[in-house]
Amino acid sequence: MDELEHIVGGKNILNETNSLTLKSAENDFFDNFEIEKIKKNLNFLSEKQRRRFILKFFEDMTFKQIAEIEKCNVSSMKIIIFDSLKKLRNIYC
Repeated sequence: MDELEHIVGGKNILNETNSLTLKSAENDFFDNFEIEKIKKNLNFLSEKQRRRFILKFFEDMTFKQIAEIEKCNVSSMKIIIFDSLKKLRNIYC
């Protein structure tokens, strides 16, 4: 089991998108239909984008926690997450 799987309870978050639930505060802004659309479109993201997006919005980790897991600085990790959001928004528009 790699470090990321250990952190998120032994599950492979990249292969289990169907069982994801939005845990972060952003959940208030999404209805179930939108959450399903997001989960279906995660495959349009790169593996790195998808992994960080899931950790942030579905596992409710802080930017700092994700940066530590991913062994990168917080700034570059935030850029990847915000680029992911931008890409997903473009899919919907």
